[in-house]
Amino acid sequence: MIDRPWEELEKVESHLGISKRFFIKERFAKRSDGYYCIKKTLSEIKNISDKDLICMPSSKGRSSKVTNSLTKLNEKYLYKFYRESNLNLVPRFHRKLSWFDHFNNPKAYIARKVIPKVHNRADAIQILKEFDMLNWKNLTDKFNF
Repeated sequence: MIDRPWEELEKVESHLGISKRFFIKERFAKRSDGYYCIKKTLSEIKNISDKDLICMPSSKGRSSKVTNSLTKLNEKYLYKFYRESNLNLVPRFHRKLSWFDHFNNPKAYIARKVIPKVHNRADAIQILKEFDMLNWKNLTDKFNF
């Protein structure tokens, strides 16, 4: 989301079945602090200023300049609390999200809870590739790899 927000937002548009016209690369620009925002207009402006952008307020999210804004204990608690909800996103987006590496054994969860719910071979292959699980025989047999 930080480097190329339009790519992730295009996936949301696709998932919702709406046309991919709004979240295109040309619609985004970096504001003065380096974060991407949406341009108010698609017209070419040579020197875009922050006033030409629609941005989240600076109070939203965590700043890249702030380190250790969460204690390790709180961070661990939040990962644990949202673990199942986050892993349930896998069948919807068919990809591994960056913060999954913080979970204890996400592959076991994918094998037990996610793959049994996937009925499309192509989706299963994509999920198993994302998690480097194509060699898991008990899972791949179900989809006749």
